[in-house]
Amino acid sequence: SHICQDVAVVPFLWILPLSLYLITFILAFDSPRWYVRSVWGTLAALSLVAASVVAIDWEIETFVRDRIPRLGLEELFLTEHTDRADVEIGIYLLALFCVAMICHGETTRRKPPAGRLTLFYLAISAGGALGSASVALLCPLLFNGYYEQGIAIVAGYVVAGVVLVQAIQVSIPQPKPRAIVGGLASIVLATGLVFVISAQVHALRPEGDFQVRNFYGTAQVKTEYTEDGEPFGRVLYNGQINHGYQFLQGKRRREPNSYYALGSGVDLAFHVLRERGKPLRVGVIGLGTGTLAAFGEKGDDFQFYEIDPKIERIAREHFTYLADTPATTHIRLGDARLYLQQQLATSGSQEFDLLVVDAFSGDAIPVHLLTLQAFDLYREHIRRPGGILAIHVSNRHLNLQPVVARLAQEINASAVLIEREETGGQSSDAASDWILVSGDEMTLADPVLVAFGQRLDGKFPQAPRWTDSFSNLWQVMD
Repeated sequence: SHICQDVAVVPFLWILPLSLYLITFILAFDSPRWYVRSVWGTLAALSLVAASVVAIDWEIETFVRDRIPRLGLEELFLTEHTDRADVEIGIYLLALFCVAMICHGETTRRKPPAGRLTLFYLAISAGGALGSASVALLCPLLFNGYYEQGIAIVAGYVVAGVVLVQAIQVSIPQPKPRAIVGGLASIVLATGLVFVISAQVHALRPEGDFQVRNFYGTAQVKTEYTEDGEPFGRVLYNGQINHGYQFLQGKRRREPNSYYALGSGVDLAFHVLRERGKPLRVGVIGLGTGTLAAFGEKGDDFQFYEIDPKIERIAREHFTYLADTPATTHIRLGDARLYLQQQLATSGSQEFDLLVVDAFSGDAIPVHLLTLQAFDLYREHIRRPGGILAIHVSNRHLNLQPVVARLAQEINASAVLIEREETGGQSSDAASDWILVSGDEMTLADPVLVAFGQRLDGKFPQAPRWTDSFSNLWQVMD
């Protein structure tokens, strides 16, 4: 969870820790020769110390980045880090491999006679299920961050230390040398344990003003300050991903920014629709901080669909977009697609002038929102003619443009790509890629879209056709 959400949000990265974990099973149960206690105990202890060093270094770097600019000494204290994520991921995976190898190796050393193997393997399976349930269900209820990571690192170091001391004592037959070497090793390992514990306690402290966690992950709210120490802006992070920003001073508090700033695809969509001079009905899949409510005017109706209840709490308590907008707003908690299907069945089409799909970040792609069946549902809820489906496809690792262009073609519509480059390098300013889909040529022929957009019709002749029964992220990896 830590390396896939906090260190590097990369598709399929979860395969690496799973594979290493399973490889240790294979090695440990294949033959005793693979598990040498002194070797794996040493490697595990060193790798866990290294993981703690990385954690502290990361915290120091964050502290410097957040505090030093107030003193005007950025160039003196800040250095550019390259390939940092690769090193951190490598250390964590090495630690995982070594600790898992010790656990599985010690388990095989205690394997009972053949007559009791059924219960033995049943206990192993039950332990795996209990561990998975604890991390997926129990820990999100108890913790507001990945504290089980720190607990596991400390526990793993203790196990490695015990195994290493036992291996040293077994390898030395004479009592006196065995006691001396074992005592020295215990002192060194105890010193390392103090460092590991202190590092984990320090690293796992929340960095922002507010942090909360549930089944869907961890969200953190951070406040940015001016050089004078005055609060300037507030940002919501889900893992590493910026999910919304708000200025805290003056009129800029109501200003849409980040992925929704002036010149973004969604900004141009609102511009085109405002030219018609009528109040708008807007649907938004993905609440974030509620930034899109900043586009609202009196008489408008905004419906936000959000699957994560903690995000609604954050949007209402830490940001003011929802409170400031003159438009009417509704938040529909639940899976957006299921909610839209329910609305279609009970009350008919919502007749949205604009339906915004903004639920994609990093590798967390809810594929069921990017299938032909999903697009058919969106079409039913969009006002015809002239309605617009706006899809946020910004992604560092996946190129979703061919998928959206193909789906637009499948529902007899056209797609226009709006790309906006980052200009300021701040949290409030982010590059964004939006695709506007509409079946009305007059809408897509608007001079603003013609000037700033790029038609995608026919650009991807071999584009994949995603459906509820078929999707393939490998095909769209950048």
